[in-house]
Amino acid sequence: MRSKLNKTLSKAFTGTWLSDHIGKGPGSKMWGAFVQAATQPFPLQITLPYTGPLKSYRSTSELYLPVCGERETVEYVMVGVVLRQADYGQVIAFPSRAKPVARS
Repeated sequence: MRSKLNKTLSKAFTGTWLSDHIGKGPGSKMWGAFVQAATQPFPLQITLPYTGPLKSYRSTSELYLPVCGERETVEYVMVGVVLRQADYGQVIAFPSRAKPVARS
């Protein structure tokens, strides 16, 4: 599974922070989706432009599922992604300028 997933990405993300990757940190559409899922703990379905190496794909359909811990706060966000050949159309405006959570 991991090798198939890595072929859809421009570089490997395993074991790294999202903000360590150019175009994926604060201010990006992807970052904004994670911020919204973490601060408004409801499922979020979005479509974003695909920027990976596979030229036949133009967008993604993504489902963000916030996972709350014992303290009833979001501790994880589980994401499912489907690659699409169609353009992504309109993208929801996200609060992507939010400050990142401190790394532990």
